[in-house]
Amino acid sequence: MGEQSLPSEAPRSAVLSGHQLRGESGRQVRVKSWSRWQMGVIVVGLLCATPALTTGLVGDDYFHALVLQQPGVMPGVPSSPWDLFVWADGTEDMGRAFMETGMVGWWAYPRLHMAYARPVTTLTHWLDYAWFPSDPFWMHAHSLFWFALVLWGLRTLYSRVQTGPQASLVATASLALFAWDDAHGLTLSWVANRNALVALACSLLSLCLYVWGRSQGTGQPRGRGALLLSAGCMLVALLAGEAALALGGYLVAYALCVDRAGWRAGLRALIPHGVVVVGWAVGYRFLGYGAHGSGLAIDPGAEPLRFAAALAERLPVLLGAQLAMPPADLWEFYATVHPALQWGVGVAIWLILLWLGWAFLPLLKQDPVAHFWALGMVASAVPVCAQFPHDRLLLFVGVGAMGLLGRWLVAVLRAGQAAGRWRRWSALGLAGLHLLVSPCLLVARSQSAGDLAQMIALADRTIPDDAQVRAQTVVLVNPPMDALAAYIPSLRAAQERPRPAHLHWLATGSAEVTVTRLDAQTLRVVPQEGFLARSTERMQRSPNLPMPAGSRVQLSTMAVQITKATKEGRPLVAEIRFRWPLEDPRLVFLAWKQRGYVPFPLPPVGQSVTVPKATLLELLP
Repeated sequence: MGEQSLPSEAPRSAVLSGHQLRGESGRQVRVKSWSRWQMGVIVVGLLCATPALTTGLVGDDYFHALVLQQPGVMPGVPSSPWDLFVWADGTEDMGRAFMETGMVGWWAYPRLHMAYARPVTTLTHWLDYAWFPSDPFWMHAHSLFWFALVLWGLRTLYSRVQTGPQASLVATASLALFAWDDAHGLTLSWVANRNALVALACSLLSLCLYVWGRSQGTGQPRGRGALLLSAGCMLVALLAGEAALALGGYLVAYALCVDRAGWRAGLRALIPHGVVVVGWAVGYRFLGYGAHGSGLAIDPGAEPLRFAAALAERLPVLLGAQLAMPPADLWEFYATVHPALQWGVGVAIWLILLWLGWAFLPLLKQDPVAHFWALGMVASAVPVCAQFPHDRLLLFVGVGAMGLLGRWLVAVLRAGQAAGRWRRWSALGLAGLHLLVSPCLLVARSQSAGDLAQMIALADRTIPDDAQVRAQTVVLVNPPMDALAAYIPSLRAAQERPRPAHLHWLATGSAEVTVTRLDAQTLRVVPQEGFLARSTERMQRSPNLPMPAGSRVQLSTMAVQITKATKEGRPLVAEIRFRWPLEDPRLVFLAWKQRGYVPFPLPPVGQSVTVPKATLLELLP
């Protein structure tokens, strides 16, 4: 099977002139017609996302509510609204406070640092609580407003960049592929994730100004002004969210692939943007923002080697999820089902990417705009690899991915038989997946934050919430996932409901847990695979921060001692001594069973109880 040539698009010198579309009255009519189609695409995308309006608040949203409405109610929660995205400030006081309240497990690194500077997005949340503090519907409507701005910016960008005989069709197809992408579901339904939408909206404005400025010709005042304004918008985008670093990938890709004045001139034009990024990075460090101590969130500047290893694992997962399947959300959970499953899925993802690379190759060989989208897609995925793979990280990646995919689909359709049978079938499959299946999934996944809220509510209902619990220490033997323990304290505080004086986790339910009673006040806890065995358990502690045998964690109502660990320092066995006898009414022991927490029967001295592994199916609402 030979490699067929796909129809060539406009040469480099004609890219982004934008004025070809306005030359003739007939073309003006066609442009207006396509404009109406594009508006229809945007409307359909927003309609598919409307289930997000009813999902309420969940998880980090309650943390935000405490910071903005009830500062000081919970120990460790920041009191300044500008610290809205400071999940952990790197101080031991905050780390210990979160261990006491149950927002993290006892194994968390006490100096965990996960602090992000997002003042522009913080302002949007402040407006939420100033205008409609008790109505999540309008908070979600505010997020969808930013999604509408994103789609409008993409409409402008695709219309300017997508060139050639079928430019309007390509732009419309690319817009539909992005607007109807189900990967946006959680981002749209989770108010706390609005920073990604705000950052992308500002980034698209910056990119459109840059593209327009470069199309004005070298040395033109309007062009220089547009480039400076573009750099200013990039700063605003970075102040909305660190994800805006991905914008740099598209700017460099534009300079290298399609700039009319050549790549050297294109890179020189990016000097103001480079100054902005360096200035932002210096200020970011100087003010103490960044991530350290987490096993899933990585600071590339502080841990370059670890980031490089994570990049090799996470980049293909994200690209595969964006272009085809499977969703990146599932990556960290494969190993909890079977140790070999993650490896098998990883091989499948590489095969998919190799297949798509072969399918795109003829277009990439001859089309500079396709080069631009492909390079921008890959480059924009690099910064988000600092976080664990998840579809909500794909907003910036999707800009280039859907620009490339839309261009390729139209090129294959135009080529007809010349494109080859396998490319035509691949195009039909991807078109069906993204334009038929994905919109339906977007409707469902726009409720995904609500589904998580139902799971948390399920767990919350089975933990005592009477007045007596305020004086009790609730001990969860095996929370099936962090969210079903960590989010409960902030949820109850925000709702002004009774919460335990202390909430502790003994282990997680990703594997069976054996609990042995050593004496009146001491339990030995042995997870089948040890502590911190799964990547999903390492959000709170990096594997580079070991807890060898002999390590101790002292809390107000219990003391933990590691009695056995791997040679790398991962705990295997912990002995936990409580302040009071285990039958004391001030202690409440609960274990997860099927769809909630139930009282945990304490074994007699010298005997053990094994709690079975919690399965994901039990968590489905």
